[in-house]
Amino acid sequence: NNAAQKTERYKQGRALMVNIHITHHAGTTFCSKIGSLGPAPHFACLRGDNWPANISNRNPWPYAQTAAMTDTLRQYFHMISWEYASQPPFGMLNNTNWEYENLLSVIIMRHPLDRLLAADGMCTFIRVWHCVTVRTLSWLV
Repeated sequence: NNAAQKTERYKQGRALMVNIHITHHAGTTFCSKIGSLGPAPHFACLRGDNWPANISNRNPWPYAQTAAMTDTLRQYFHMISWEYASQPPFGMLNNTNWEYENLLSVIIMRHPLDRLLAADGMCTFIRVWHCVTVRTLSWLV
């Protein structure tokens, strides 16, 4: 299945969109825009009070569970997000069956310079530079 076919299945209401949300790369913004187009988990498209109580929120999914999880969650949501600040806690992303016809994956990546200049409270993540209130291109020089 190629991206165009999966996108068409999503538009038809048959595929589930999974946003791979790398922390501080605009995944929350993506969720607020795309998530508002249909049912999505309340908390940043990750989880929330509308997540089905009988369905695990553990991700990424193992290959053998991808079809069942996708089809089950599509009954509740049109899109969900999986957020990672580092290595996924429950296995690697390549374990999921990304070729499954009803799974449309999306990843939003900020430009590295834009990410570096973002004032998001993560300035201590980059230890060689110190936290500053205003970051500009001249700050890097």
